[in-house]
Amino acid sequence: ADIVMLDPELTLTLPKALTAATGLDAMVHAIEACTVKSSHPLLQAFSLHAIRLGVQNLNNCIDRPGDLDIRGKLLMASTMAGMAIDAAGTGIAHAIGHALGTVAGIHHGRAAALALDVVFLKNAEAAPEIHSEIALAMGVQAENAPVEKHAKMGAQTFSNFIRHTGIEMSLKPDGLTRDDLDRLVDAIHSNENTPMLDNNCYCASEADIRDFARQLLSR
Repeated sequence: ADIVMLDPELTLTLPKALTAATGLDAMVHAIEACTVKSSHPLLQAFSLHAIRLGVQNLNNCIDRPGDLDIRGKLLMASTMAGMAIDAAGTGIAHAIGHALGTVAGIHHGRAAALALDVVFLKNAEAAPEIHSEIALAMGVQAENAPVEKHAKMGAQTFSNFIRHTGIEMSLKPDGLTRDDLDRLVDAIHSNENTPMLDNNCYCASEADIRDFARQLLSR
C-alpha cells in the first residue's frame, strides 16, 4: 500500500462475531509470522507487539464495542501483523484454515484460529524459544519455568483466549463431521496450501495433519 488510514470509527458497526473473527485472524497472522521458517527478528518485533495489543484489547472491544481507543489499538495490531505476513508468509494454521473455507465456507478468521488452536502445541515443541516469547507477549509469566515448558503454556493461553471471544468452537453447526475427514485432509494438501505447509516451523507428517483434522472435526 502507498498509504494506510486507520480510522476506528469505520469499524464501529462491525458485529461482535466479525469483530472476534477478524481480530483473531490478525492474532494468527502475528503468531505465524513470528514462527515460520522465513521469519526474522525485525518481523518478530512487529508481530510480538501485535500479539500484545490483540490480547490486551480484542475481548475488551467485543465487550465495549463503542470504545474508539480500543478499536484503534486493534487496527494497529492488524496492520503490524499484516506487514509481518507480507514479508514472512504464514504456516500450517493458515493451510488448514483455507481448507476449512474450501470445504465448508468457514469464515477465514475463525477457521485460522480454530486451526492454530490444534497445532499450537506441536509448533511450540518444535520452536520453543520464539513460542516462549509469544507466551510472554500473551501475558504468560515464565516463573522460572524452562523455555520448553513456558512455550507450551502459551498453547493453553491461546486456547482460553479464543474461547473467551465467543466464537463457535465446533464445526458441527457448519455441517462438518468426522465423515468429512478425508475431504478436509485432501483440501489441506491442495497445491495452493503447499507453500504454507513448507514454511511452517516444523514439517507436519501425514499422520500429524490427519490428527489435526480429526481434532477439529471431533469437537
